[in-house]
Amino acid sequence: MNLEHFKEPDESWIVNEYILSEACRLPEPGQHFFLSLLINGNGAQELEADFGAGRYLRPNQPGVLVFGDEQCVQRLHGIGPYHAIATYIRKDEFFARTSHLLDGKLPSLEPLLAKFLIDPALEILMKRLINAYRSPGENHDNCRDVQDDLISRLLTLAEVNVPSVENDDVLRPHSIQRVIDYMHANPDRDLRRDELAAIAGVVPGHFTRLFRQTVGETPKRFHLQIRIRHAAILLQTSPEVVSIVTLAKQCGFFNPSHFGYEFKRQIGIGPDAYRAYYLRKA
Repeated sequence: MNLEHFKEPDESWIVNEYILSEACRLPEPGQHFFLSLLINGNGAQELEADFGAGRYLRPNQPGVLVFGDEQCVQRLHGIGPYHAIATYIRKDEFFARTSHLLDGKLPSLEPLLAKFLIDPALEILMKRLINAYRSPGENHDNCRDVQDDLISRLLTLAEVNVPSVENDDVLRPHSIQRVIDYMHANPDRDLRRDELAAIAGVVPGHFTRLFRQTVGETPKRFHLQIRIRHAAILLQTSPEVVSIVTLAKQCGFFNPSHFGYEFKRQIGIGPDAYRAYYLRKA
């Protein structure tokens, strides 16, 4: 029984929370890797599993993870209930992401197939990912950042050497300037992380952290500040007949409540009061 189910439009990522009364295998081979995190289970009987690399027993304790390949033979035997979170990553998506991190090399994930995993970092990432999908209006780039962190952690557990971003790494001045100029030129759009990473000339999976270490804010928050400042200028200069909703849309806000909240949070007063003040001055 699925409790929650989320997926990207192209099904490159699928995340669900479910409860099973007994172990079951997929009806036919698929094109995804999958990662399952046990939230709670029947502690009396271990799950017997084989994902194509040998049989093993997975203990029924919270926090245990299993990784598998839908194309491998799957043998599962055990009595639940099994309460778990599962993430499915389409293989071409997985390898497209890893190619950025590994200079085009294809990693071997065999070490993950023949054993269960207990890894607090991976467990936290699984929970962060489903929480990102649960959040109404959650920024898409937040999901992508967590996805990249999850893939990087899987590679580390598979003993693949993944280049990392150090705490003192920053973007080069000309790269950050190109990104900031692009943000100023596009106040009406919700710019995607991968788009900005391409302008900066860095790997998408490293961009958010590098930007934050360079500027002190995430790309989303920094661009939001630019959009609100642009909105303030429009409120000062646009004719009164132009509605605040119209001005908000020109700054990429299609939810008036969200616009009002962010404007007041940054400026200190709401957009109606801000405009009224400048109208009185005029």
